[in-house]
Order: sequence, then structure tokens, then C-alpha cells
Amino acid sequence: MSIEKVNVSDFVKVDFDSVINGQSVMAKRDLVKGEIVGRVDIKEDLVDTPTRFTLQAAQNLHIKGESLKELVNLNHSCDPSLSLVYREHSLDFELSRNVKEGDSVTFSYNTTEYDMASPFECKCNSPNCYLTIK
Repeated sequence: MSIEKVNVSDFVKVDFDSVINGQSVMAKRDLVKGEIVGRVDIKEDLVDTPTRFTLQAAQNLHIKGESLKELVNLNHSCDPSLSLVYREHSLDFELSRNVKEGDSVTFSYNTTEYDMASPFECKCNSPNCYLTIK
């Protein structure tokens, strides 16, 4: 079965984010909660071995970095604007809240990674902050 592709570059771009002082995935236009900004085909885009550029989808299943396109640059937030939604034949990157044009699009690393290769202290200042991302 072929799944409908989503052109990630219609929604986001990788740009410099002055808030984090580094690269970030930024909204190219105002984005609305529920929009799907990326889609990965479960049969074609998963591997069983993690790398620095994969995203864990389940235990021993990782999304290939090249399949993520611009989304490989997603930064962590404890108050994310994006979540992974599991469908029958795909994993969708769905907005969990509205994002204004030029704002960073983020997701919570704690929602996908069982063990972070490089744990870090979070400094997002969100009321929901996990403090340590591991």
C-alpha cells in the first residue's frame, strides 16, 4: 500500500534561531493545530539500528534520518508544538498547537527516545520542564 506523501518543505525550513542561538526548524507560514507537516512510511523508512540522525519510533525501530528531511533538525522542547502520531501505515508529524510564521517547531525528545545517546539538562523554562532529557 502506498501512503500519501507530505512535502515537508511546504511547511518548514531550517534556519538560524536567535532564541537558542543555533539551527532550528522554523514555520514558513502560520501553521494550525492538527496539520501534518511530515509523514514517514512505516514499511520503507524504518531501520532497527539507531544512529545519531535516526528518531526512535518504537523499541528497536528507528526512522531513517534521510526520511525526516528538514525534520531531522527538530529541537527539543518540554512544551512541544509537534507530536508523532502513529497511523496504520505511517508515522505522522502532527502539530499539537498553532505555530506562527518564523517560530520554531519543536517536539519532546522524551516522547520517542528510550535512552538518549547524549542526555542533557533542559533550559526551556517551561512549567512542564523535565529538567534532564535522558
